[in-house]
Amino acid sequence: NFTSTELTTVGEGYTFHSKKNNLALFSKVLTDINSTNFKIINLNTNTVVTDKTITSTDLTSGKTSVSLSTKGSFIVIYENKTYTLYKADGVTAIGSAATAPQYANDCVVIGDTVCRYDTKNYEVKDIFTYPSLNGSLPNCVGYAYSSYYVSKTTNGFTVYDSHYKYIGEYIFPDFAYDAQAFVLKNGNVFVQYLVALPFDAEEYDILDNGAKFDLVQKIISAKKLSEKEVELNYYVSGISPINSDADGYLFKKDADNFATCYKIENRQFDKNNPLILSFSNKGKTRLAFDERYTSYTPIGNGYLKATTKSGITVILDGKLNVKSTLSDVKTVTEKYIVTANAVYDFNFTKLADLGSYIFRDVVGNYPVFLAYDETLKEDYFIFDGAFNKIVDGSENQRLHGIYNNSLYAVSTTGDTETATRIYKADKTELAHYTDTVSFVSYGTNNGEGYFIIKAGQKYFFVSEAEASK
Repeated sequence: NFTSTELTTVGEGYTFHSKKNNLALFSKVLTDINSTNFKIINLNTNTVVTDKTITSTDLTSGKTSVSLSTKGSFIVIYENKTYTLYKADGVTAIGSAATAPQYANDCVVIGDTVCRYDTKNYEVKDIFTYPSLNGSLPNCVGYAYSSYYVSKTTNGFTVYDSHYKYIGEYIFPDFAYDAQAFVLKNGNVFVQYLVALPFDAEEYDILDNGAKFDLVQKIISAKKLSEKEVELNYYVSGISPINSDADGYLFKKDADNFATCYKIENRQFDKNNPLILSFSNKGKTRLAFDERYTSYTPIGNGYLKATTKSGITVILDGKLNVKSTLSDVKTVTEKYIVTANAVYDFNFTKLADLGSYIFRDVVGNYPVFLAYDETLKEDYFIFDGAFNKIVDGSENQRLHGIYNNSLYAVSTTGDTETATRIYKADKTELAHYTDTVSFVSYGTNNGEGYFIIKAGQKYFFVSEAEASK
């Protein structure tokens, strides 16, 4: 579902600088008036949201500047020794200050004004004033998953509400050893530490090189800082909220967090054998993966690629049953498994021997292979059930590049034509340029691919309605 739009609002002679979300910054030197013109374009609407000309003297001296925000989707203009932060519309000012905007967590702060934005679509969620911040925010975690911010300290952590108002502080006991705190998805905090015991203690949880310890594990409420002890049969080394499709693919839908742990057996634990568990906000655990495997990667069609402790790659189904022990797996798409010697489908039926085909990349769901013709010119092929040529070296074609695993470009140089064609993964031509082409920016926004292409002196914005399947 890619579409290509010429950015007619940019004009010729402009240089691309940067992109944030749907904003792109361009500039053009105006030699006749010794100035530089800056334009910020809304790529979705092909409209100019900021158009500012700065004299070369003011620009080089740092008196004036135009930039996109480091995080989020904002515009920053520095002029008359003052920074002003604007929303993405280029019109609505959020605040001004003598110091540059600061970014922390899901917020940007300018002076005593705090602006919270959605970390996925960058829309402004809240703007509030909090003078005691003094232009900076505590380095926190947690709000992306809950209504609280948690700032870790050297001996505990501090909890703030959604407007950074102080709720309280938790301090580890003086006798706590190897104390750790992990923020859970609901904002509560899992706390763990050891308490050293006399060498002749008869009751203890951990024995480490002859030293005896009690293991203390608690969940601290972010709202009231109340404590609740939990008892696990694991020593926890890390916890992360489940907040992405890839994480959610590996765990049950009702799982809140996943944790890296070490199983406690005979009052000891082996740090060389980590386990991955689903970890609820209430501290309940469930073994997520078989101990025989050291890593897992979702590969589509309900399968996982896993590595055994001995280094063998296997394909597992959603219940962690071994479906294949294919060796030398190069890549896995949602349709094909490519090894060093062959291509397989997800019934693990061999579809093709590679022979002289060399795996190079993936576009869409299709692997791309290189092969040399009899004159040693490079040909490229997409495999979509069969090898289909997309670049013919004998016709003076070359692979310009594969971008974002979504599009590929083919350049032709010869007596009859000099051009670059851009194709979708299904080999459908998207665009045809007869000028020099460069991909100045490409990536994804919220799972949707985008490209900014310069052809000659013109810019084009290529986007897709949804991520390619």
